[in-house]
Amino acid sequence: MHKIIKFNLVFLFLTLNFSHIIAVPLTRGVGSTAIEALMNKWIHNYFLQQHKQIEYQAVGSGVGLKFLHDQKFDFAISDMPCDNDILRKRHWTQFPIAISQLDIIYNLPGITEPLVLNAEVTADIFMNRIKKWNDPKIHALNPNLKLPNKKIIIVYRANESGTTYTLSHFLSQASAEWAQFYGSSLVIDKKTALGTSTDQTLAKTVKTLPYSIGYTNDVYAVSERVSRVEFINETGNLVLPEKLYAYAALANHRVYSNSEELLNNLMNLPGIHSWPIIETSFVIMPKNSKKIVATLNFFYWALTSQGAVTDKLGYIPIPQRFSEKIFTLWNKYYAYVPPKKVMTNSTRLNVSN
Repeated sequence: MHKIIKFNLVFLFLTLNFSHIIAVPLTRGVGSTAIEALMNKWIHNYFLQQHKQIEYQAVGSGVGLKFLHDQKFDFAISDMPCDNDILRKRHWTQFPIAISQLDIIYNLPGITEPLVLNAEVTADIFMNRIKKWNDPKIHALNPNLKLPNKKIIIVYRANESGTTYTLSHFLSQASAEWAQFYGSSLVIDKKTALGTSTDQTLAKTVKTLPYSIGYTNDVYAVSERVSRVEFINETGNLVLPEKLYAYAALANHRVYSNSEELLNNLMNLPGIHSWPIIETSFVIMPKNSKKIVATLNFFYWALTSQGAVTDKLGYIPIPQRFSEKIFTLWNKYYAYVPPKKVMTNSTRLNVSN
């Protein structure tokens, strides 16, 4: 009898203390695989520190936007910014939440020195105009490497990918022919290439497939320890695939007057030390979302308290001069006021203030 009473009291205690968590519907997001590792970490920390739950499914930017349009999720994350016409038509807003460096990755057995490429040669490779590793154009950039007479195997994302958009947008600026045939697209139809479903699986594929080349978020290139191309940027200077060079590029990027265009084109930014291919991850959400406050509370917490966490994972935090514009945008469309107790013990990392 005493045991039954004790059990009932414990059950009542748990019910009273956790019913508020169970009763609140989840805030659900979907989209980019490039930012999956960061979202997982943010969500974990948010639950530990704020005791609130967020769900995120990494299915790719294109599919994520389709799910958002079908009203299956509360927000989407895309590495391709939405056109202003689409935002107006669908009554959406967008804002950046993180920045990352896009790497060209490769697998050349026996080659221990870094491979050097430029934008023009990279475009020719991904268009299959350069078919072998010892092509004269590649050799001219790497005179000291003994490049093999082997066919180049191209690895692409098979699904609608914001990372593919970032690469194709960059190559469109480098090659008129690429711009004509492919343009800036979420998908590139390459029958002669291998397709993968996420940034991480692409990195894994290149790592295990000799004589292959591909592209991925720097976070996954580093975690998979796959070889990364060194690049000759638009100024003719050699830059390394390191975050220092991405930070150098961002330091030269201006703040747009239109908040919805924040950080939406980070290709070939000026500066001799600028990494030429940088990708931005955007949150897209409806203006009439039922989860406006819950969603913005989460991202306000992330943008103001998780800078050090973001940097440690290999991503680049949104610089403060840009985040202030983001908060202005929220106030404009949602009359959003941040909660008083949202800051945590985590330190914010301000980039290029």
